Amino acid sequence: MVFQDMGKLAIVAVTVGIVLVVGFLIMASVRTQADATDTSHDFTNATECAQSSVCNATDDTVDAIATIPGWIGLVILVSIGALLVGLVKKFG
Repeated sequence: MVFQDMGKLAIVAVTVGIVLVVGFLIMASVRTQADATDTSHDFTNATECAQSSVCNATDDTVDAIATIPGWIGLVILVSIGALLVGLVKKFG
């Protein structure tokens, strides 16, 4: 039973990783598209980026979801610990 839970944990971790990668790629694409369509701003310049709502929204979204990957390792570590406690309880 516990080994089945480890498989589920791996599937969830991979799925969350894929969703985050796709999210970051979409945000990068939005930023690139905004840079290509709005020739009045140079988004590589921080001052110009601050004047654009698209650039600000993209940066805010990336900053908000950038903290999630840092927590994935901790969540996986705690889950593996719980699975190990389950194994000890089952066989101990």
